[in-house]
Amino acid sequence: MIKKIELNFIGRFIGKIKSLTLSNSAITIYYRNSKHENIDLSDIVNLPIFKGSFLGHTLIVGTNLGVKQIGFISTKGKEDVKNQFKASLYRRLSVNIKKQIEYFHYSAINQFLRDSAVERINAQLTPLILNYKQNKQHWNEVFSDKLLLKFKSLSDKLPINNPEIFRLEYEKMRLDIHRDFFDGIESNPLTKDQRLGVIRNNDKNLILAAAGTGKTSVMVAKALSLIVHDQVPAEKVLVLAYNNAAAKELKERLEERKKQYGLDCSSPNIMTFHALGLSVLKEAKVSTRLSVFAEDPIQLEIWFSKWLVEYISKSSRAMRNFIDLSYQPNNPFEFQSEKEYENHIRDNEYRTLKGELVKGYQELIIANWLFLNSIEYEYEPKYVTKRRIEVGFDYRPDFLISGTSIYLEHFGISRDGSTRTDIDAKDYNEKIQSKRNLHKECETTLIETFHYDWVEENLENRLTELMAGHNIEIKPKSSEEILEVLKESDFLVTNIKRYIKCLQAIRVEQLNDYQIKQRLKDAKIKQVDKYVELLTDVSDAYVYELKSKGEIDFDDMIIRAFDTVNTGGFTPKWADILVDEFQDISAARMNLLNELINKGPNPRLTVVGDDWQSIYRFSGGKLELITQFEKFSGKHSLTTLQKTFRYNNSIAKTAGQFVMQNPEQYTKHIETNDRVDKAQVYLLDSDKNNLDNRIKQVVTTILQNDPDGSIAILARYRYLLANAKAELKNISSSRNIKYWTLHGSKGLEADYCIVVGLSRGKLGFPNENKEEAVVEALLPLVDGYKHSEERRLFYVAITRTKKKSYLIADSMAPSEFVEELLTPSYELHIGSTKFEAFYREIFKCPSCDGGYFKLHTGKHGDFYKCTSGLACNAKPRICTSCSSPSIDNHNGSVCQNSSCRETLKICFKCGRPMRLREGRYGKFWGCSGYGIKNDQCKNTEHIK
Repeated sequence: MIKKIELNFIGRFIGKIKSLTLSNSAITIYYRNSKHENIDLSDIVNLPIFKGSFLGHTLIVGTNLGVKQIGFISTKGKEDVKNQFKASLYRRLSVNIKKQIEYFHYSAINQFLRDSAVERINAQLTPLILNYKQNKQHWNEVFSDKLLLKFKSLSDKLPINNPEIFRLEYEKMRLDIHRDFFDGIESNPLTKDQRLGVIRNNDKNLILAAAGTGKTSVMVAKALSLIVHDQVPAEKVLVLAYNNAAAKELKERLEERKKQYGLDCSSPNIMTFHALGLSVLKEAKVSTRLSVFAEDPIQLEIWFSKWLVEYISKSSRAMRNFIDLSYQPNNPFEFQSEKEYENHIRDNEYRTLKGELVKGYQELIIANWLFLNSIEYEYEPKYVTKRRIEVGFDYRPDFLISGTSIYLEHFGISRDGSTRTDIDAKDYNEKIQSKRNLHKECETTLIETFHYDWVEENLENRLTELMAGHNIEIKPKSSEEILEVLKESDFLVTNIKRYIKCLQAIRVEQLNDYQIKQRLKDAKIKQVDKYVELLTDVSDAYVYELKSKGEIDFDDMIIRAFDTVNTGGFTPKWADILVDEFQDISAARMNLLNELINKGPNPRLTVVGDDWQSIYRFSGGKLELITQFEKFSGKHSLTTLQKTFRYNNSIAKTAGQFVMQNPEQYTKHIETNDRVDKAQVYLLDSDKNNLDNRIKQVVTTILQNDPDGSIAILARYRYLLANAKAELKNISSSRNIKYWTLHGSKGLEADYCIVVGLSRGKLGFPNENKEEAVVEALLPLVDGYKHSEERRLFYVAITRTKKKSYLIADSMAPSEFVEELLTPSYELHIGSTKFEAFYREIFKCPSCDGGYFKLHTGKHGDFYKCTSGLACNAKPRICTSCSSPSIDNHNGSVCQNSSCRETLKICFKCGRPMRLREGRYGKFWGCSGYGIKNDQCKNTEHIK
């Protein structure tokens, strides 16, 4: 039945509305401009009210789309509207209000109050409450006393300005109701924080767990609680694990706990992200034929090797670009300190095409240029005579052109004679002149190149001119000859591995050409355009190879699954999604996760992770997704697991203090179940020559005191583990000894752990190798703290142990991390006197910033060498009295041992020892090189 609503006199003449009708389903407004508007009664969300004035009555209607006001209604029209509403609208509103009350109790009282529920409750109930408070008489006329009583009690609690009040009440209730479940679902009762991690079911939930705090227990308990207590169908609960091993562990643990606790329920879906992607694609009938490259890295390397050889063989330009891009240029003048420069040279290899190690990039260019042009040379040869330009160092020119007396020196000066920041320019230039004078005196030829030649991109032209000027034939090698050399050396293999890493980074980060270029620029990589060209060609070739075979790889599983969900090819069904090891999630996985949430039935997301254990950046792990969770995922509930059941308070203090140096991570205060009074982190000394024997000593001692104790040996590199395993193979209890890489140890534990490889350098820890700068630039951005991921890796290593952790390091070349642990703020048990300050002072190299002298044995006997490697030329003598390092000055060599201070008189010209002799005029000092026929030194000194 349609009823026409009467307008008053004023409205009929001046109002915009021509007429108004009301039916059981809608209000229809007809305007004078011939348009009309329908207000569906089902869209009205609160009680319509009338406001009167001298212009008539105005009907105010609140709808889903906003508030609508209809004016100029007559008194009779008002009564007609009320009567019509009684017959239809009020009943609907009563039902709607009951639903809103029920929704409030369901969302805010009977379950954990979600942020989305707060928004909906405030958006839908707050206008109703305001309407009720402003029009109580009208409400009393329309609705039943029972409904009004419920609504009045509700109105005192709304709007929800502090959801935590409701959440705390809910947590208290659930903790009490399910106490038996929390006490018995795991082998040990769950801690309060673990229980809260299970209970909290916001839209987004972050559970931060430190090592050994039982995150797997929370995952298992939460999945079962959702199914058993919240009545979520098991098939609607999805648990995502980082890898197959983790997924298997979760499945086995969940089934075991179900059985032990006596639960008869279905199990949730537990799978890896890749398995999830595969199932999405299969359900959407997208091709899922997996490439052999995904499962067999060797096959990928074989294919890429073949492709790369063809690629660089197609032209001399391609070959030369490939060689140039194999090294990262560095400008010595850009280093800010001597230490920075020395560390760079120590930690990065500049190995020539001939396989030699040279000291810097510019020397590398010269060596390679000579080689590529078939000019035989020697690097840093002995000079024709033993002479010293610098105190303590025999003169060795940079290069000798083989078969000639032509020496090439590359001098590190600008055109104005300025030098690197840490070098005295005046002194350096004087030494240049001294070298020129020496060559003149010895009748050898010195040819010179300069730093400014490289800066001005003229170094190779300069070399060409110098060779031509001295009649040295230049004969460029063919691409075939060069390729053979590359194949015979490690050069080609090393670069193949590097560019495969680049390809994997591009794939996991889904980088296009522009993004590749931008990341390389941001990382200040040189020769960006050449890199972009090569990397794009590599990526395109790989994608083409997959497409030509109709195959996908693991990255495709994630990327294509995202596209499939995004375009509607797959509709997610999960009500709850739980993600383990969230600290290692990649951008692609996060994109897929967000799409499952956006396209799903408003699912809840719970992620469990430990930012302190984020160590998989090389496979795409994006740390900021957890450390900046709110920024990337929005409002959430946070639970922190801070009680560990694995290790004692000593391990917790040392490891926690160490990892928390990085301010960009969460702060946690770890409690331990086990407490000890003394430090249980031991620092022991060993150099690489007797490391395996030292490991054996520690293992033997452990087994003598605890024959049944489990032992794990941890190292960053597998070769260290292989060596240790070979040394320990005859120990009777060797079955109790495990060998773990630091990355592979995550999630594992042992009674005793021995961490080795804590040295400096390219194969040290932290790994300071800059050769992978391009790979690093393509990987997810790293936080700004120095060695941040390596620091977290060390934390993982220390926290694998239950009882004691043994750190074995070389006292003469200790890791930067060991140096830090030696500071007084750390409670460390130092088990070797070689780490004491007095002992280290004896062996400290005075010629460089961070090096120490180590004793080596060579074919001519023992000798000391600085641990800074090529960055330092120091070669001290061995003191004849105490065998400590003895340092040369202008005319003597003094033992560094303050308890000895033995002094040896030496020749300032050639550095040989001086001998006290008797002549016609009395005693004098004579050089011991006087009797050497081919290199006689006649230097003498009067006795003062």
